[in-house]
Amino acid sequence: MSNKGKLQLEYLAEGVKLSVMSGIYHSPDDGTAFPRPDLYHSHAWQELFLATEDTLRINFTDEIKVVNRGEIIIINKNVIHHASGSDYVNANVSLEYRRQSKCGGMLSGLFDFKKYLVIGADRMAEELFLSYQRAVESASSELAASLLFSLLLRLAEINSGSGDAPSQDGRMNRIYIIEQFLYNCYAGSMPLSMLADRIHISVRQLSRIFREQYGMTYGEKITELRMHSAIRRLLAGEKVSAVAEIVGYKTPSAFHKAFKKYYGVSPSEYKGDTVIEN
Repeated sequence: MSNKGKLQLEYLAEGVKLSVMSGIYHSPDDGTAFPRPDLYHSHAWQELFLATEDTLRINFTDEIKVVNRGEIIIINKNVIHHASGSDYVNANVSLEYRRQSKCGGMLSGLFDFKKYLVIGADRMAEELFLSYQRAVESASSELAASLLFSLLLRLAEINSGSGDAPSQDGRMNRIYIIEQFLYNCYAGSMPLSMLADRIHISVRQLSRIFREQYGMTYGEKITELRMHSAIRRLLAGEKVSAVAEIVGYKTPSAFHKAFKKYYGVSPSEYKGDTVIEN
């Protein structure tokens, strides 16, 4: 069976080499390459899927696994499968790591399975996956790889139940620490200096990292996270006033103004008549 893939990028972190793979699938029968994830195939790397709407069906040769919305399934290398449905985000990744390193030790626990592993994604993991996809679509390959690595670290935390401990280790992947801070604090009014102190760099250096990695300022990134969280909550039927408070705005009117500036429509116009603005 042929399992060669197209290497997009290698990303190095402490004790870990991550290779992002893309674009080539292989028939389990004769190894013929084809760009079709909806036909049976396998990889020489791991594949991750996030179900973004309702459910996703992953078909194996001996079973069908239903992945519910908000769940992430990791499929091991050389496992024959195909996905049914269109409402998902996926990523292909190959990893090498030293188990004695902190990052490597965390990830070795995440990939300790034979066939597949399903993990319930929290808000941070889901947004990391979606941010990864947006970076891929915009051809920001270095950022995409960093976000994917951050996603794997978050999933390792969730899987092991280790909580937020890695954020205290300044040697950990810097982008992961930044992402963890953002998703824990975006609804508050945390100054950039607090994050700079956590990763032991100056505010000026950190501002440059935001421009280089995200193409935006710290404040713009906070707004992006608030807006993405607001959309999910509005679509879930929550009232605008409640959403405004949860995502960090002091008044519904301030939220309404920020939302309309970001999306070009008001919260009620985005959702329709089902959203009650009170």
